[in-house]
Amino acid sequence: MISTAVVSTECPTCGAPLDFDDEARAIRCSHCRSQLLVTGRRQVLTYEISARTTEAEARSVVRFSLSADRHAARVRHGSLYLVPYYRLTAEEITWRSGDSEQQRRRNVEEVAAFLGVATTAGRGPADLADGLDEGGPTFASRVIERNFVARDTGVVPHSLGVRPTALQLRLFDRGEAREGTVLVPADLTPREAQERALGIAGDDTGIRERLRVVLQIVYFPFWMMPIADRGVERVAVIDAVTGTIVRDDVEPAEVAKLSDGRPRRVRTLGFRPLACPNCGWDLPFRPDDLLFQCSSCERGWLARGDRLEPVVFSVAASAVEAACHLPVWKLGADEDGAAVFAPAFRCRRLKALFDLGARLTRQAAPIARTDEIPKGLAGCALDQEDARALARFIAAGISQEAARGAVRPELPTTVDAVAAELVWLPFSSDGYALRESTTGAPIPRRLLDL
Repeated sequence: MISTAVVSTECPTCGAPLDFDDEARAIRCSHCRSQLLVTGRRQVLTYEISARTTEAEARSVVRFSLSADRHAARVRHGSLYLVPYYRLTAEEITWRSGDSEQQRRRNVEEVAAFLGVATTAGRGPADLADGLDEGGPTFASRVIERNFVARDTGVVPHSLGVRPTALQLRLFDRGEAREGTVLVPADLTPREAQERALGIAGDDTGIRERLRVVLQIVYFPFWMMPIADRGVERVAVIDAVTGTIVRDDVEPAEVAKLSDGRPRRVRTLGFRPLACPNCGWDLPFRPDDLLFQCSSCERGWLARGDRLEPVVFSVAASAVEAACHLPVWKLGADEDGAAVFAPAFRCRRLKALFDLGARLTRQAAPIARTDEIPKGLAGCALDQEDARALARFIAAGISQEAARGAVRPELPTTVDAVAAELVWLPFSSDGYALRESTTGAPIPRRLLDL
């Protein structure tokens, strides 16, 4: 699972302190019990980490760090710089070769591409992709969490490490910055940052997909303290959270370059009441969901940006008693039978979602709908974009099985061009697992949060 960061702000209803995970789509105030929808999904939201070290404390740290032969040096008044860092989180699914040496070379090239250094591995991504079919690829998944400075500079550390998840994030407000604070603009665009973090350029995207990609900007504070010593001036860089020295020999010209450029537009998350836009009824409170079904007017609403957009959905009929209904995106039309199914519920193992989607796709059976909407439909955690990414991966896996002699069902030419329909499928209870009624595909209960 992705490591979440804690966002600290105030309840817009009562003003009480409000802390929540940055991955949450819905939150509830513990003071006034207001249920709120967190807006801004799929946008590059901006946060900041508050400074804990004052200017006087930073000057003291620099003075005590000076060697005996530099006691005559003067530490001048400094400035607080807010340096932007991109933070990206995602879940990745891929077909991995069984060759450990081949996989090691892949990992070396991926890290080298992220750091911007050349490698001498001698084989490119295309060669590695071709080698996957030779040894029979296996399913693999991992969590990606990376952060790096948004400027080409050596003045500050390249990465913040685990700090965004270990420290509280605050909503960035440029108007709250104290006088003298320097807001460092970002050089990298969001697209360039995402390509750098994910290694998209030149990658084997046909056998690798990413789900739930979230890109953020986190401003981190540094004190820049000038030191005048024997007519020579240097700048000490102080971590304004821990109060430790990052560098003590920076050229003033390097620090001056940090303020070059124009700050980009700042977006911060917002809140709106978690209520049905059609009838005003309270929507079900599910922090991990992005689609909410109104129990009053029975309409579905998908959280996108700062809006709740209507989504048409259906429920599959069941010949047996269903223990629950789980959401699945169906990409394709019923007329020609060519469709790919992408499970949309939250599961702790992405392999279970792939197995279910592949079995539904291979069967290619038409779905009988019912007008009755049962109560307590399980939450939907994937939108159309993520569903198409998962569907592309499922289709690629089935195609590779067909290349090794398996029967290949009819598939859409491209899942990006077909219509997407959200369907809740019935699942029966089977001890420790839930089974899809038509294929019999099991989903262990321990992997679900129902």
